Amino acid sequence: MKLLLSKKQGHMNARLNDLNNYNRNNQNVGPQNPNPIHEIIITISADDYVTGTLNVSYLVNNAGWTPLYDLRSTSKKQTIELTYKAQVYQNTGIDWESTNLTLSTNNPYTNKTKPNLNPWYLDYYNNYNAIPNPGYDKDLEAKRMTSINGGAVTEEVNEMDQVSSTKALTPESFMTMVDQLVSVEYGIDLPYTIKSDNQKNMVLVKNISLETNYLYYAVPKLDRGVYLIAQITNLDELNLIPGNATIFHEGSYLGNTYINPNSLSDTMDLSLGKASNIVVERHLIKNATKEKVVGDKIEKTFAYQIEVKNLSQKTIELVLEDQLPVVRDNTIEVEIVEISKGKLNEISGIINWREKIKPMGLNKYELIYTITYSKEKPINLAFN
Repeated sequence: MKLLLSKKQGHMNARLNDLNNYNRNNQNVGPQNPNPIHEIIITISADDYVTGTLNVSYLVNNAGWTPLYDLRSTSKKQTIELTYKAQVYQNTGIDWESTNLTLSTNNPYTNKTKPNLNPWYLDYYNNYNAIPNPGYDKDLEAKRMTSINGGAVTEEVNEMDQVSSTKALTPESFMTMVDQLVSVEYGIDLPYTIKSDNQKNMVLVKNISLETNYLYYAVPKLDRGVYLIAQITNLDELNLIPGNATIFHEGSYLGNTYINPNSLSDTMDLSLGKASNIVVERHLIKNATKEKVVGDKIEKTFAYQIEVKNLSQKTIELVLEDQLPVVRDNTIEVEIVEISKGKLNEISGIINWREKIKPMGLNKYELIYTITYSKEKPINLAFN
C-alpha cells in the first residue's frame, strides 16, 4: 500500500514539474509580430487580361517637413549663399528605407474654400436686437505643417531602381523643382532613410547665391554703433516658404533670423553686426541752441551736428537716420531750419541721409529745428 502511494505521488510531482517548466518557458513570450499589419484593398477593372506592376500612393497624417535656412556672407563677395534645408519627420509605423522624397509647399489640411462676405447690417446697438457681424471664420490650425508630396507619401511596390554611384557635386544635381499652380514641389533624387520615430532628419534641398547689397546703417540718436546691413533682393522669385534662418559672416555665427517671403517687400535686411572701423558722433551745438519767449509762446531751437568718419580702406555706403517731432496738436509748431539735404518723411518725422564716404573720409550733417508752443502748456522734450 505504501509503495502504491509513493508511485502515485512521484507521478504527480513529475507532472507538476513539467507544468512549471512550461509556464516558465512561455510566460515572457509575446506576439510573434508586434508591428501593425498594413492592408490595402484595391478594386481593379480591366477590359482584357493584362500583367504589370502597380504603384500605390496614399495619404498619411503624421508626416511632414519644415524649412530651415543657412545664410553665409563674406566681405569680399557681393552675394550671400543661402542653403535651403528641410527637416523631414514621420511617424507612420513604416520606416522609409532609401526613399526618393518629394517635398511640396502645399498643405492639404488648410482650408481650400474661398471666403464669402455676408451683408453687414448697421443698426443702433441694444441688448435685445444686437446683430452680430458675420465675418469670415478662418481655418485655425493647431500647428503649421507642410506636407510631403502634398501630404501623400509615394512608395513603389516594386524594388527601387539602382542609385547611380556618381558623386554629388551640388544639391541641384539631385533636385528637380516643379512649379505648380498653387504650390512648388522639390523632387529629391538622392535616397534618404527616414525612420518612423518622429525625429527630424536633415535633407538638403538646394544652394542659392543671392544678389546682395552691403551698406552701413546708423541711428546715433539711439546708438553710437554703425551696423553692417546686407540687403537681399528678389526673394519673391525663389519660391521659399517662411522659416528660421541661421546667419554666418566670415565663418562666424551671428545669430538667427526669420525669413518671411510672404511680405510685400522683395528686399530683406540682415544685420551682420557692428562695424568697428566706422565712427559716428552726434553732439549738441550749444551756441545755436536757444530758447526765447514771444508773447504767450515759447520758442526753443535745437541744433545738432552729426559726424561720420570712415576709417576703413574702401568706400562705404552709409544710411544715416535722425528725426523731427511729429505734431498732433495744432497749437504746437515745428519749423525746419537745417537738415543738410536729408530726406524727410513728413508722416513719421524720420530724416534719412544716404551717401557714400571715401576711405578716411569725414562727413558732417546738421539738424536744426525750432519748436513753438504755449507757455501755459508744458510739453515733453526729453527725447531730444
